[in-house]
Amino acid sequence: MLIASRMNVDKVRDEGHDLYYHHGAAPAREALRYEDAPTRINGSLDFQSAYRGPPSAEVDAAWANIVEVGTMRLSFQELEEMDATHRASAIQFPESKGGGYMGDLEVFHELHCVNFIRQYTYPEYYKDKVNSFSDDPTVLRMHVGESHLAGSARA
Repeated sequence: MLIASRMNVDKVRDEGHDLYYHHGAAPAREALRYEDAPTRINGSLDFQSAYRGPPSAEVDAAWANIVEVGTMRLSFQELEEMDATHRASAIQFPESKGGGYMGDLEVFHELHCVNFIRQYTYPEYYKDKVNSFSDDPTVLRMHVGESHLAGSARA
């Protein structure tokens, strides 16, 4: 699976450290460390991994470790530089909490989507654990397959 990050900002705040990088490149460029090593991906149905198997606290914890990384705070100027000030979906932090806008790297949104689809295949286990599963069935179907998640995977 190719997961691309689409966000383009000037800096990322990570536990009080500023990570700077250039526009037009990967958003978290300075935080990345590349290693030239062969990667073998096992796509077989019976491959064992911490992220696979029936629902359990261990599987959920493994997914939470790679999905629940938190958000970053963006300034209005950073939104302007991304040409994103017009977006109705922009979530603003209250001034009492430091102001700014919520952002994240697209890779974490896409991992969330893959995890959501995984959870969707076990409705009996997750129905009381995942807030979105209490949505109207039509809205849930739109979220999972008809538009949002399927569209994110294709992008």
